[in-house]
Amino acid sequence: MRGGRAFLLIAAAASLLAACQTAARAPTPVPAPAPTYSMASADAAARRVQAMLKKGLKPIPASEVSAYMDSTEHDLISELSDHGFSITRVGNSIHLNMEGSAAFAPNSTVIAPKSAAALKRLAHIIKVHERILIDVTGHTDNEGKAEANRNLSEGRARSVAQFLIDQGADGKRFLLRGAGAREPIASNRTAKGRAQNRRVEIKLSPFTDAKGRGYKESFAP
Repeated sequence: MRGGRAFLLIAAAASLLAACQTAARAPTPVPAPAPTYSMASADAAARRVQAMLKKGLKPIPASEVSAYMDSTEHDLISELSDHGFSITRVGNSIHLNMEGSAAFAPNSTVIAPKSAAALKRLAHIIKVHERILIDVTGHTDNEGKAEANRNLSEGRARSVAQFLIDQGADGKRFLLRGAGAREPIASNRTAKGRAQNRRVEIKLSPFTDAKGRGYKESFAP
């Protein structure tokens, strides 16, 4: 009988200790939203530049911009040309195009595994070339309601940006926009054209003297 009582006392003490430990355990913190900027905000570009200056990043001198973007383009072609991205150089900016039909399920903002693998490669390049500004714009075809298309395109742009940020890219370098169906690159009259219009565009541009100089003293965060 004494042995039974001793066992019960030990069990009760163990239960009490476990309850105390559970009560003392801190709740898991909710991750903060990515510190990106919406292109809908009038001062978004200024805030982004100011954030980069505060971080200590120096603008690229005009004489070095072309070489800096050449190096970035070389890395992008090496890492991404066979992974679902089209890469186009426009002056000193580089435009990456993700076809939405391959990157997302219909009406979804969840990135497909194959596209996620490619975005991991892109995140690495973005981290290496840290004086690059990143604009992410989502697009849809013209089927469905305009508001739903805008929301879907913005959600996809945000998903892509958030994925890159989760891989270590600095969210303050990003501008986001959902264009809906307003900026087609092909006819919406054919299935092929609609598929081309469903896309996410990532524009990489240099953080130059011209962008940084005007904000050093004049902008108040």
